[in-house]
Amino acid sequence: MGFQVSTYVKKTAWALKRTRKHALKSTLALTAYLWSIYTHMKFITIYCSAITLSALVMISCDQNTTTSAEAPEKPTKHMEVPDVTTLDAAKSIFKERTDEIIGKQKLDTQELHEIHMSTYHLEKAVAYFAENAEGDQKKAAEDLAVVVEEIHLKSEGFKPAETKAEIAKLSELTKAFAASF
Repeated sequence: MGFQVSTYVKKTAWALKRTRKHALKSTLALTAYLWSIYTHMKFITIYCSAITLSALVMISCDQNTTTSAEAPEKPTKHMEVPDVTTLDAAKSIFKERTDEIIGKQKLDTQELHEIHMSTYHLEKAVAYFAENAEGDQKKAAEDLAVVVEEIHLKSEGFKPAETKAEIAKLSELTKAFAASF
């Protein structure tokens, strides 16, 4: 019986050794495999991060953002309009363009476009008043400038209801302002 136990113990010990070696090999193989996946994932993560960063840079470049504090963002201009240099020209442009804008009723795409283009001229006339007027008239011209800019933006964005509300404000301000000159 001693022989059998001894043989059994030897076989069992050999089997355990073999199993441990196999387990160790399996563990090493698994570890190598997981390291490989980790390394590839790091590469994929870095690659994806680079793509994302590139996309963000391209998007920010498309939006014409500036990084300098000295360079303020300039509004998009669809047309160049000469500056108004005389009071008579400012009055004439102001009356003509406000009447044109206030007279629009349908506020369809075509009229919104026409309003948008008219605001370029009206902005120049109102800017002349704001720069050259004094006291209450200067304050009224500055208030008009804000409303004209809102009309410009709303009509440019093809927002009829919001444009109509701003045109109503323009109508009220225009009555008071025109009476002062």
